[in-house]
Amino acid sequence: MVVEHQFCLIHVLSYFLTYYCLPFTLISGVSGTVIDFTFASKYLLLTKPFQAVAVITIVLICVFSFFMRSIETYFDKDTILQYGDAFWMVTITFLTVGYGDITPSTVGGKILAAAIGFIGIATTAIIVAVVSNMLRLNPAQKKYSSIVRDAQLSKEREAAASDIVKYAWMTYKYEKRGDYNRAAK
Repeated sequence: MVVEHQFCLIHVLSYFLTYYCLPFTLISGVSGTVIDFTFASKYLLLTKPFQAVAVITIVLICVFSFFMRSIETYFDKDTILQYGDAFWMVTITFLTVGYGDITPSTVGGKILAAAIGFIGIATTAIIVAVVSNMLRLNPAQKKYSSIVRDAQLSKEREAAASDIVKYAWMTYKYEKRGDYNRAAK
């Protein structure tokens, strides 16, 4: 039964990838670009970063929940792990929170939980990279920012230059009068 579900999941996933990647395959024949999973991943992260990361996260949590339940119920016949409990445990492990209310009891489940934690950390790194890429300034914004910054620095330089001239004049004036106490201030 579990094997049939896995093959069904693989079949649906391969059908989706074939249907989605068909336009890329047609374009790649013309441009000479190799279209593979890496290209499709980069393209999705570039064009729709938040949606891609959200879908990847949800799919990973659902797939790992299925595997966690399958491993726990197959190797430990006394433990019956429900899908909701497996989903909860995988989600909390994936987010590296780890409440500990539901824990795997088999060695395979513990290994899968550790792998889920590492994959959750990697996914968090991807999310940080996507957000930092979204916050990066484009060339026009960088140019505007440098113009504004140069204008502010120019005003600060003018103010500093006028202060220097003012203090130099005051020092000269007080030294000429012989008021050395005020000139030193």
